[in-house]
Amino acid sequence: MMYNQRLKVVISGSRSLKRLPPEAIATIQRIIQLNAIILIGDCYGTDFLVQTYLKQADYHQVKVFHIGKSPRNNAGFATVQIKGSYSERDRIMCSQADFGLAIIQNNSPGTLKNIQRMPHRVKVIRVPVNFS
Repeated sequence: MMYNQRLKVVISGSRSLKRLPPEAIATIQRIIQLNAIILIGDCYGTDFLVQTYLKQADYHQVKVFHIGKSPRNNAGFATVQIKGSYSERDRIMCSQADFGLAIIQNNSPGTLKNIQRMPHRVKVIRVPVNFS
């Protein structure tokens, strides 16, 4: 598949996550190798864990999507303000992305909705409840 623009990947996941599992880290490293633009939310849990990982990896092709005047969490990346709800923010991120990565624990409703928004274009990593 040939792209006129750079590949865009939305990463979403559970707010309950306390650390990234090895499979998620390996997948994020592959996304970095592709030099893709990463679209991510501003929540605690997966969003901020991934932001922190990307910052430590010195990767800057990241856009943090938020509602309101400023992001709740941002590790120092460019931001995109969305008017509306968090659900609208997620819908817009998914509509702009070519592919997605969902890191899910405890059947997070928002992450499950993002998976539905991008059928057949999301890699899902299920994290056991007892993973900490």
